[in-house]
Amino acid sequence: MIEINTNAGGAMICTLEIGASKNCCEPVGRSLAKRNMPDEIYESFLNMFSQEWRSFKNDPHAQLKTIAIVDENPTEQFLYPEFLLFQALFQKHGIKTIIASPDNLIIQTNKVCFGETEIDLIYNRTTDFYFQGPAYSVLREAYLGDLAAITPNPFNHAVFANKDNLCILSNQEQLDTLGIDSAIKEILLSHIPKTIKVSAKNEEFLWLNRKDYFFKPSQGFGSRAVYRGDKLTKGVWGQIKDKSYIAQKIIPPSKRTITVDGNELSLKVDIRDYIFEGTSLISATRIYQGQTTNLRTVGGGFSPLYSV
Repeated sequence: MIEINTNAGGAMICTLEIGASKNCCEPVGRSLAKRNMPDEIYESFLNMFSQEWRSFKNDPHAQLKTIAIVDENPTEQFLYPEFLLFQALFQKHGIKTIIASPDNLIIQTNKVCFGETEIDLIYNRTTDFYFQGPAYSVLREAYLGDLAAITPNPFNHAVFANKDNLCILSNQEQLDTLGIDSAIKEILLSHIPKTIKVSAKNEEFLWLNRKDYFFKPSQGFGSRAVYRGDKLTKGVWGQIKDKSYIAQKIIPPSKRTITVDGNELSLKVDIRDYIFEGTSLISATRIYQGQTTNLRTVGGGFSPLYSV
């Protein structure tokens, strides 16, 4: 496990792919049948947001009436079609849903509003994880004042997705200090690459051994400002060591051979599990080529995951 994300995209698109792949051929359909089918997955998505609203209201019977799917310049986002799919799902079940930029929202009488519409829950797809930019002032005020349910939110990111956490989860001494159960500790240490915080104390060691590591910003996303050590220049290293970065041992990705335009290609694969409160909602993969995962490789992209 190399990352934990709190606003990972693609789950809705992967659900559509599962439905399409199930009808592809009998062996695929039989293998996919071991996982939830699209209707069940859609229901689990809906229940997830409803549960977030009930938890926010501390009322098991609270009815979710309005949702704002929020991202900066949403119509220009690569996964904007997924926003539309979520909007269609919510509205099918009677939940009014708008898609907006964070600076489209206002606060009126202690309520977050889009125009005259009061917003119950904000589905946060932004990557300013702590609402620090000026465009996020309404989200920041709403979060600090509990004016709307925001999911995911800065607390979620700090607890789960900040990459500094991987330095703890892959460190036996720190896990011992925390009193982690031995069975859980064995799973963590066996499945998370050794990850360490870049600092003045270890910068010489990391530079000399850079070919063994990926360097990632603690609050980064989407492979931005991520560097593979063997591609790292002295100039970039000078910038990294003075910022908040982690160094993670390189784990070679698995590969699959696929056919594109009659040619066989060997592409890299990563597996992702979309989880809510410890329950797996859907598993999928990303197929790609290059230094880091992407959605632009010819023949690559999201793909269903099935067992044989």
